[in-house]
Formats: sequence, structure tokens, C-alpha cells
Amino acid sequence: MKHRHPREGGELDARREYHPLDSRLRGNDERHKEKPQCETLARKLPLWDNLLNIEPIMPIITKRTTMRTFQIISIMVLLLCGAVFVGCKGTQARVMHRGEADMVGSNRAGAEVYNPMVRGAIDKLLARAAAQPIQQVGYQSGPQFPTGKRKVCFIELENASMEELGDFKEHIKSAILEGISHSDQFEIVSDRAVTAGLRALSLRADDLFMPENRRMFVSVMGQGGTPVNYLLFAKITSGTTESNRDMQRDYTLTLELIDTQTFVPIIESAPMRKEYNNSVKGKVGNWFKK
Repeated sequence: MKHRHPREGGELDARREYHPLDSRLRGNDERHKEKPQCETLARKLPLWDNLLNIEPIMPIITKRTTMRTFQIISIMVLLLCGAVFVGCKGTQARVMHRGEADMVGSNRAGAEVYNPMVRGAIDKLLARAAAQPIQQVGYQSGPQFPTGKRKVCFIELENASMEELGDFKEHIKSAILEGISHSDQFEIVSDRAVTAGLRALSLRADDLFMPENRRMFVSVMGQGGTPVNYLLFAKITSGTTESNRDMQRDYTLTLELIDTQTFVPIIESAPMRKEYNNSVKGKVGNWFKK
């Protein structure tokens, strides 16, 4: 025997009893079946077509967007790190401008110390020597006064500092020779000629402080008719002050210009101080001193 449904007018099997909850259960089942279809449709349709019904798919879109953003950022970071690694792997160089400050050495003195010391010592030495007229003895007869430039022989650069000069020794010598050559009252004798004269007489730099050796050397260097007026000696010294892991080192370039006739020296020096910081306190404090 079949019974009709009171609301829908359908027929039910007599073997199954009708219950009021059947319609509710069936409605829930239909909603659960339709939800995946809505989600699938929302994924297929463009985003602008789902603006009116965007709430069901917002969590999915937000999650996917976050993951994509994270992936893009990760790739960019990896590329940036790779570029930095490849760029820092080798040695990079650039040409410094004329007015640019010298690089400060981290372990020892360099251009930032020696270049200012050479310029300062040369300027003070030549200014003082120019204010002192000297009398020279000619090779022909009687005393004579020099009318032209005074000749200077640069003998030696002595390093008495704590640090090795390395290639800066020749750099300092060249800077001293160049500074004297630019003077209007002094001229420098060729460094090669000085080396050859010492070698020919089998003399060292200290041997020139003996009167007989000095006369022989001046005679050899002045055979062209123009006597040598001065002998120039240079010396670099240093003094170190330590404070735990930090230290201060004082550098001094001393120039000694000796008159070949009177043997009276003219001494001028140029100091320079430099601080080396190895402790955290010293490094942090150094930032505030700049």
C-alpha cells in the first residue's frame, strides 16, 4: 500500500514509515552535495565574476596569495644572496678621485699616515733651510756663495718603527725627492748617482759622518763643477701605547739636512697618531669620534 506525502504529494513505499525529519535530513544532504560544486565553480570562474559571492572562497584565495608571496620573497632573497656572494668572492677595485681621502689601514700605517708626514716635513725643512744662507768652498779658488739652486743628496731612509715599510719605503723616498725637486731654491741629485757614488767608494750611509769619507763623497759628487751643499737623511720612528686590547701608535718622520761644509744639521719632523681598536668598547667609541 502506498501513501502520499502530505507536502509534496509524492508516494512512499508502505514498507517505510514516514518521519517528519526525513525532509530536513534530505535538505542537509542536498546542501552538502551542492557545496563542493560551488567551490569547484568558484575556482574555475574568474575572480571578478565572483565578487558578489566572494565570501565562500576568501580563505582559499588568502591562503594561496600568502603562499605565493612567500615563495616570491624567498626567491628574491636567494637571488640577492647569490649576487652578493658572487660579487664578494673576487677582488674588486676602483679608481679613486684626486680629492678623495686615503683609505685607513686596519693593521698598520699606510697612505693616510705617510703621505701627510712627508708633505709636512718637506715644507718645514725647506722653509727653514732657505732662510739660512751658507758659504761654500769652490774647487778652483777662494770661498764662493751659491747663486743658483742648492744641491741636495738624499742618502738614506731609515726605518726604526715597529712596522715594516714594505713597498712604502720606495714610495716615501720618491715623495721626498719629488718634494725637493719642486722647490725654487733647492735641487735634488739623482738617486741613482748617489747610489753609484757610495758603491764606487765602498761607503755606507753611516760612513759619511766621518770627515774624510764625507770629503771624498762630496768630491766625487761635485766633479761636474757644482759642489754638493747638503746631505739629507730621513728616519721613521714609532711609539706604541697599549690599553688592554686597544692601542695608539705615534709615528714620526724626521728629516736631517746636513751642511757639507759646516756639518751643522737642520732637523725637522712631522708627527702622526693612529688608533687601533680591537675591543667592542673601542670600536663603538670610535664611531662617535669620527
